[in-house]
Amino acid sequence: MALKDGSAPLPKALEALLGDAPGDEKTGANATLGFTFQQWWGALVIAELLEFEADFAVGMEVKEDVAILDSALSPMSVEFCQIKKNEQAGGWGLKDLHRQGPKRKSKPHDPSILAKLHKRRTEFAGHPAKLRFVSNLAVKIAAGMSASDCQLTSLTPAEQAEIREKVAKQLAVGPAEVDLNDWMLHRTNLPLGEQYLFLAGKLAALSAAGKIPFDLPNPTVAARYLASVLQSKASHTSYAATIHDLKSRVLSRADAIQALSEAAGTTHRASERLDDALQQLAAAGYPFLALKQIKAERTTVLAHAVDRTNDQLKACVAAFATQLPHLTPDASSLPLRDLMDSLVKQTISASRLKAPSPEQRWAT
Repeated sequence: MALKDGSAPLPKALEALLGDAPGDEKTGANATLGFTFQQWWGALVIAELLEFEADFAVGMEVKEDVAILDSALSPMSVEFCQIKKNEQAGGWGLKDLHRQGPKRKSKPHDPSILAKLHKRRTEFAGHPAKLRFVSNLAVKIAAGMSASDCQLTSLTPAEQAEIREKVAKQLAVGPAEVDLNDWMLHRTNLPLGEQYLFLAGKLAALSAAGKIPFDLPNPTVAARYLASVLQSKASHTSYAATIHDLKSRVLSRADAIQALSEAAGTTHRASERLDDALQQLAAAGYPFLALKQIKAERTTVLAHAVDRTNDQLKACVAAFATQLPHLTPDASSLPLRDLMDSLVKQTISASRLKAPSPEQRWAT
């Protein structure tokens, strides 16, 4: 459709097109069924993308099984991937990919795998949109050969013509409108069983090569954890009209690094931080009986620390943080054992200057 001046209208921004449309199919994930092959493959893609410095974001159930974006915030390009697990001997034939599905009751035939993918390309006209069909088995092409990584434009002219004809008929367009560029048939090395071991090997290699900024002491745990994060992403199927709404289904590069760091144990628990502080006090010669009394309250303090509703502990921590910058130059140069006592005294003194709230008076 042309504008009044005869020019073509500008395409909608890519991030606007990524939002849900009424006809989109979102199956989501059932947590009781374990990880799906699609989720394992999505986790593998993340590991492969971490080899490079470029930003990325992997979306689960964003238009297709997996959508690979060049950014989570301002994407400029996308690759739509359909992942099909095949447990039958013999693999795929090209006809399997462009054969339309069965006719549904009172509805037309389901589009073929390739027709459904190409429909995404037409919806995203004006933006770089790659397409990929992914399976655990290769696709048989001309002369009985099998293709593990094959661009459709590398097929024989007869095969390309047949794909264009079949897809065009299903989408009710002309064969010349079926674009086969940047369209791959991909056989993944991801096995059907024990996928976590395969992914764990990839993550271990990334860690050894310094592509991940920390060690992964247990790559199999990291693999399962990454897959669980993606499973959680796939389970979010509520309507999302904008890229901001879609964040619940998208895992960015920063999100992936954060998830792996959590699996690696690089985030410290409250108990570890408290025990480290106690060791520092002991090393600094803090009075034995006072330290013993602090240790006796360890369990109680940790219980309060994980209670997000404990406003009293929050107030205490905030009071210490507020007073720390106000220590006098003399106090700030004290040894740790004396510095702690000085900070406590100053915080208590500052708190007494404030009129207590009714709740505080009641508690007293």
